[in-house]
Amino acid sequence: MTLTTVVAVVWAVLSALVLPAGVAAAAPLTRSQTTVFTEGEREAGASASYVCFRAPAVVKAADGTLLAFAEGRIGSCSDTASIDIVVKRYVNGAWSALQVVARHSAGHIYHNVTPVVDAASGRVVVLYTENYDHIHRIASEDDGLHWTAVDDISADVWSTAWGALYAGQMATGPASAIQLTHGQHAGRLVAGMTVRVAPGAAPANLGGALIYSDDGGLTWRLGASSLGAEPAIGAQELSLFERGDGSLFVTARNEEGDSGTRDRAVYAVSGDQGLSFKSDFALLPDMDLPGTGIQASTLALREMNRDGYDRALFAAPVGPNREDLTIRSSFDGGLTWQDAADGALVKDGYSAYSSMTALGGETFGILYEAGTTKQYQDIRFATFTEADLDLPVGAGSLTLNQNTGALATTSPDQLHLFAPTPAGDLGHWFEEADGTVKRGTWGTGIAGKTVAFNDGAQQHVLARGTDGSLIHRFWSTTGLSSQTWLAAGTVAGAPTGFVASGQQHAWVRTSDGRLLHTWWDAGTASLKQQTWAAAGTLAGDPVAVRYGEQQHVWATGTDGRLHHWWWTKGPGIRHELWPGSARGAVTALVQKGQLHVYAADPGNRLAHWWWDSTDQVVKSQVLSTPTALAGPPVSFVHGGQQHVFARTTGNTLAHWWWDPAKGNNYAVWPGPISSDPVAQVVGDTQHVYGAASDGTLSHWWWNSAEGTKRESWGGSIATTPAW
Repeated sequence: MTLTTVVAVVWAVLSALVLPAGVAAAAPLTRSQTTVFTEGEREAGASASYVCFRAPAVVKAADGTLLAFAEGRIGSCSDTASIDIVVKRYVNGAWSALQVVARHSAGHIYHNVTPVVDAASGRVVVLYTENYDHIHRIASEDDGLHWTAVDDISADVWSTAWGALYAGQMATGPASAIQLTHGQHAGRLVAGMTVRVAPGAAPANLGGALIYSDDGGLTWRLGASSLGAEPAIGAQELSLFERGDGSLFVTARNEEGDSGTRDRAVYAVSGDQGLSFKSDFALLPDMDLPGTGIQASTLALREMNRDGYDRALFAAPVGPNREDLTIRSSFDGGLTWQDAADGALVKDGYSAYSSMTALGGETFGILYEAGTTKQYQDIRFATFTEADLDLPVGAGSLTLNQNTGALATTSPDQLHLFAPTPAGDLGHWFEEADGTVKRGTWGTGIAGKTVAFNDGAQQHVLARGTDGSLIHRFWSTTGLSSQTWLAAGTVAGAPTGFVASGQQHAWVRTSDGRLLHTWWDAGTASLKQQTWAAAGTLAGDPVAVRYGEQQHVWATGTDGRLHHWWWTKGPGIRHELWPGSARGAVTALVQKGQLHVYAADPGNRLAHWWWDSTDQVVKSQVLSTPTALAGPPVSFVHGGQQHVFARTTGNTLAHWWWDPAKGNNYAVWPGPISSDPVAQVVGDTQHVYGAASDGTLSHWWWNSAEGTKRESWGGSIATTPAW
């Protein structure tokens, strides 16, 4: 695929995937993938089959049809084989039969296909290369069904400074061209081109250029070019995307330099919509690309002015060999890229060249070279969403519960509950391993539910102060300490939070209805704040859970809807609405990669929402609620089951649980409850706490040996009014 002397390359067949030392695996895409081209296919009626297919490119036609292009190689899989340009159309859920759009003949091979769709006319324009020294153009006016006669545009895109036409080398792509959407030349089509100048024409002989069309792909001209970075950099196999500011970021494969720079990714930027480069190609930070060099495809995903953040994608194998095709993200216009471990793994094992495109509806596609037992056996197509790119490693196995005011410690072995007393103290109950219950207080000035967590050997509690502050109290071997995290008058409801990556996090509903995030950063030994939602947004208290490195928060809004915010490294904070309506505070859990939320609906029935990492669709249901809820629910995962508890209008403790074999179930636990319940699961035992009718603390528990039990832990716990 290079413009150096073309030789056949024999790839060693590896029997197992081996990750280089220090390289962590990325999270794999979980969506189903399809095989588009496979070795041994032949055109209908043809006598010769294609030994392999290489250099894929994909676009979406104006009518929604996907067009998958590739080089079909006959006789061998080398760059000097007899090569056709072939295409398949994806219509009605299936790939069509193979169609040849440029057929080889004696002395003429066709390669490096580069398609693009003109949005104004719907025209599909295809550029491709002949013998590494001619550039051709064909087009389709009917979404890839029929193609025009070939047009040789070589003279229009070759510079006389590079020597005599056809004496040097030139090649488009491979992968797709783009159409600009910003600036004076919005609608311009731009493609990358590799150039090797004619012998003796210039001392720097290998570099990259851009060619463009301002008439929907009918005619093409030469734009930017860069050959001045040699001998350190010889750019080829260009891919490009448009930034939100209208500039073009171009990446390429480096074929020159020494062992430390050869085969690295390089880049150049055009600030005038493809007419020139600001400077010659330069090295990107080392991205651990294959030592043999590799083409990479790129795609612009988000723009700051439109989406609130920038995001571009870069797809290429990772490690010393052409294996482990991974999509990485850049959030600064391409200057820096994620580590491979933070990306999304498209294909483990054999994989190489690729092409990406937007499919609409927040879905994207990647067409790529793949193999199972050897390289280049297939060309496959995978779809993905932005959520796929951000899924943590092992997302499908993630299971955890939200933090509540209940806490278990192992050294010593104790159960703890932190809750306000009628006098406004921070009440602390704890049960020793022998069943002895002890009580005390952790200071005064507390109102509403608490959230508690362990951080190392310390126990931490966050609660709203009676003055509307956010109070943080924690116990260590030196005793009890207290801090004010948010000033008086700030907090309107109960906090939620957790510990992650050395940071203690809290989210609160503020007095003006904002969602405010505050956290203690141990690295800088300081408190930080960030507003996640504007004033007037929240009506209910939030709940937060970790999902790998992501932070997820839900709350009911003043519009009666269930709002979902989440933070991911790179994009930062994002927001969406989940379907249906909710009221009051919500509860959440994670089970086997699914995000689950429970809350009361406007009719005070228990409503359930969930999102699965595999299909990424939010689903919902309303559970049977024999007695209406009188307050918000609380939930946890126990084994393979989900459990939800809530106080009803009859001051009973209602219990719903979902079992994978038996579905949804309902029961009422014995005894009255006069506050919103707090729950936790510890080992084989489920624990629920709440106020008895006399204001003392009741403790319910269930395990398989004892069934459901109830006892009094005494003291005084603040009751909460029913809705």
